[in-house]
Amino acid sequence: DEEAVAALPDTGDRPNEFVISLVDGHYYVHQGFRVCGGKLTKIGTRQSVTERDYADGITERTAAVVFFLGSQPMEQLPGIIEIAHAADVPVIVDAAAQLPPRSNLTDLPRMGVDLTVFSGGKGLFGPQSSGLILGRADLIRACAVSSNPHSGVGRGMKVGKEEIVGLLTAVEIFMEQDEEAVIEEWERRCKLIAAAVAHVDGIEPAYQPPYTSKFPPASPLIRLDFAADAPAGAADVARELEAGEPSIVVGGSATSITVGPQTLQEGEAEIIAERLAAIVKLGKAAAPG
Repeated sequence: DEEAVAALPDTGDRPNEFVISLVDGHYYVHQGFRVCGGKLTKIGTRQSVTERDYADGITERTAAVVFFLGSQPMEQLPGIIEIAHAADVPVIVDAAAQLPPRSNLTDLPRMGVDLTVFSGGKGLFGPQSSGLILGRADLIRACAVSSNPHSGVGRGMKVGKEEIVGLLTAVEIFMEQDEEAVIEEWERRCKLIAAAVAHVDGIEPAYQPPYTSKFPPASPLIRLDFAADAPAGAADVARELEAGEPSIVVGGSATSITVGPQTLQEGEAEIIAERLAAIVKLGKAAAPG
């Protein structure tokens, strides 16, 4: 309905409520719905949401149910799909970072998800300003009504032809790569970094394996926990890593350092391991300023 698209954010008398859990704390996702004229029915808490919460949130004004796969367990999704479809309400899954595994591209639509959104960057390593929407053909066609040659509320976020070609190339590469070998390489990098400080008293490596239930991406993580008797504090080590050459920026907290291997290039894990070992061994982490 081109006229309806042109009228947005005025939705008229059409259903315009979206049931979304508070587990999905990404305010920009919420803003995206509101910019288009949507109203949010927020359910659950920041820590958890139940199927009953979804069922209670659905009304005759509900346009869709939104499920954030990044923080909600995959095991919960089938029940929510069943509840939504029983009320003739489609399900939208935010799976921006849920590649790999490659199987998510097909498994989620087969489960009954009506629209699944993936980032063109992140696990696909394509243009950050692009993305994929997979699902029901009629809903995909409805999305297309907002694109060229039409104009709408998404005009300011349009994707250029360069990004489209880049995304297509990224998808082709992603589909052809040896996924198991890629994940094994990520695991090797994590173990290499952990081994660099595994012998140091007060520093405990904690390995997060791929394919955990709560956070489905395949990329593993290595976290280094610093006890009070560690030769240097986590924040000090992080500052020293960033101040060095090359500059290394890590995640973490006041008591830990986290390294994700997914975006490292060949040989960079070795550099991180060497720098970590040297900083800790020499006790040369800069004191807080």
